[in-house]
Amino acid sequence: MNVPRLNLAARRRRADDPARMAAIRGAHLALADEYDAAREQFAEARRLNPLDAPILQSAGTLEMSLGNMAAARDLLERAVHTDVTLASAWANLVFVTDHLESATVADQRRVRARWWRALGLSCPRSRWIPGVPTSTLRSPEGITDPWINPHAPLMQRP
Repeated sequence: MNVPRLNLAARRRRADDPARMAAIRGAHLALADEYDAAREQFAEARRLNPLDAPILQSAGTLEMSLGNMAAARDLLERAVHTDVTLASAWANLVFVTDHLESATVADQRRVRARWWRALGLSCPRSRWIPGVPTSTLRSPEGITDPWINPHAPLMQRP
């Protein structure tokens, strides 16, 4: 019976956390297309708690959706540095790196390798080819390999 009490206490702490509340306001403002106000709220949230990975990830996602890839990369790098298990931050960091004009193929491969290492997986470097649609890359069994591109749809065995 102690577990539900701990969960309720954790929920209360999150609801009372001014940094989280600022981030929630920022997310709501972004949904309402009030991007400048959303940025201000995320900046306030980061000022209150600069090491909160979900806040950094949310701010990075906002910058990514607005096309500010350099700012998004910096925020997402801080998010994955703070919490290496935050999968959404890794996925967005890969996307940002792929769309950043200054990023090289080596940068793209490096980010993917770091993501795979954080997940405890081996990196299939030789199988990922930039500019080639991942749907055309198939494993020996004829199944699209989801580790080449985590966003690729999974195909069922025939």
